[in-house]
Amino acid sequence: MIESNASLAETRHRPVIVVVEGQFDIEFLRRISRTLHAADSAVPNLATEETDGNVILVPFGGGGHAEWISRFQSLQLPEFHLFDRETSPETENRLATAAAINARPGCHAVVMRRRSLENYLHSDAVAEAFGVTIDITPQCSVVQRLATELHRSGSFAIPWHELSRKGRHRLFNRLKRRLNTAAADYMTVERIQQADSAFEIRFWLQSITTLGND
Repeated sequence: MIESNASLAETRHRPVIVVVEGQFDIEFLRRISRTLHAADSAVPNLATEETDGNVILVPFGGGGHAEWISRFQSLQLPEFHLFDRETSPETENRLATAAAINARPGCHAVVMRRRSLENYLHSDAVAEAFGVTIDITPQCSVVQRLATELHRSGSFAIPWHELSRKGRHRLFNRLKRRLNTAAADYMTVERIQQADSAFEIRFWLQSITTLGND
């Protein structure tokens, strides 16, 4: 829940609102930031920052782009928005929304270079969490590749393409949750650096710190 304007204004340090597309994204960022922070205190640990009230993590998936731009303006707090990268034309819509957010003072929005946060996982971390190995590319559906490989290994009786729409949705959410929790827990600093050679994640986290210090 987001606190009222009055209670936020009374806090000693103005928190940064970190807006992501879903709860699984929050789980990923909590874990990855904790790992990076343990090696470099300049990188914020979002789980700790959230507990201390310095960061407000908000899952906002499903809202329209106009809502993304205006929903938090009345709070008058710094905002960091992180968008998944989808296929065209959705990618262009998100880039336009990010540009509109970036035009506002004290706000920063990023459309990640990869399809989703699962695409920043190292294959070794996924293998340790699930017992199978998959190739993770920047734009692949990690969940679908994982489901296919788990079927080949005998973990699932029904292949992904034969599942009903409802069955795919249930399996998608179950695997996505474990990717962003169990697999993310197996991410070491070295694996993060190998999977994210452009240091995007570190840049996002440091941007949050910068917003909070402005």
